[in-house]
Amino acid sequence: MKNQRGYSLIELMIAMVIGLIVLNGAIGVVIDGQQRAREDREINQLQDTARFALHVLTQDLFMAGYWGCATPDAADVANSVRTSAGGFIDMTPITGFEGGNSTIHFPVDMQARAIKGSDAFIVRHGSSENVLGIEKHVPNSATFHLWKNHNFAVGDTLVVAEANCRQIGVFQMSGPNSGNSNVIVHNANQGGGNASDNCTKDLKGHFSCSLACKANGCPNSVAQPYGPGSKIMKFEANAYYIGLSPAYAGTNLENLPVLYRQQLSSEGKLATRAVELAAGVESLNMIYGVDRTGNGEVDQFITADAMDLDGSGFITSDEWAKVTAVRVQLILRSMDPVYPSDQTVIVDGREFNDRFLRQGFSQTVQLRNHG
Repeated sequence: MKNQRGYSLIELMIAMVIGLIVLNGAIGVVIDGQQRAREDREINQLQDTARFALHVLTQDLFMAGYWGCATPDAADVANSVRTSAGGFIDMTPITGFEGGNSTIHFPVDMQARAIKGSDAFIVRHGSSENVLGIEKHVPNSATFHLWKNHNFAVGDTLVVAEANCRQIGVFQMSGPNSGNSNVIVHNANQGGGNASDNCTKDLKGHFSCSLACKANGCPNSVAQPYGPGSKIMKFEANAYYIGLSPAYAGTNLENLPVLYRQQLSSEGKLATRAVELAAGVESLNMIYGVDRTGNGEVDQFITADAMDLDGSGFITSDEWAKVTAVRVQLILRSMDPVYPSDQTVIVDGREFNDRFLRQGFSQTVQLRNHG
């Protein structure tokens, strides 16, 4: 018993140092594991959001320029709607707006919410979800009789396409007020300001509303019926851009960027309304594939501000009609800061310096209804 003795002070201190080293390494492994797990969760979230956003954009772009069997470059277009709703009502399949130091050149309804430095675009087409066949059309009474009942409402903007694919008409439904009917009325409203605002009841010929239009006709309009087999569908126009959501005001996500869709609506009067699609989409960049020669092939990809193809100093609907493909580029960022300190990263040519995780995604879409 006399020979028993414990650890010396030096031995205890060495053991403690070794223990601290091992513990520090273990803590580091745990912290690194948590950091990697956090990054993995955010990456998965970014990829899920990107898949959803690209799916929505792609499906709408696939529909661009769909007006039944007719196309504006091969058919006469009779547009009896008095207002363009800030550029939304137009037969051009797609119109783009280049992001820059200002959003003043964006459609008015988007300017207040859209952020600078990111592109925007409008897609226009007829809806494929509720295409109805015409049994009879009576131009004198401005009445379509359909084979089936419809669920359209007064003020809805509609498109009618002739069965022979040679005529398109755009109008707002003026009656009847009750739903679940097989009748659509397209009377003119010379007073303006109501839910329906047609400048004439004529829906054939080649014209847009002007001061010369009267209830019974416009220059170049024709009071002829659409034949049996012609189709009526809803006119859809959706704009996409990046903005900041008011839903996060006053929270730690106050400056979270969101992909918006500004869509045409008719809630009492023709207008547009904004819908939040995907949170965390920080940048939208659009490159347009142009067919200059008319052979159906993309000759070059250019930005929206380079669409003055003839060098006239103005970008026209005819030039936008030459777009046959679109390359969509998105940059997404994490909802919350991920890194413990600021990190400098370059994504799709843009430099960022903060604690957020980012990834770039892109997809090229062929416009199926071109030509």
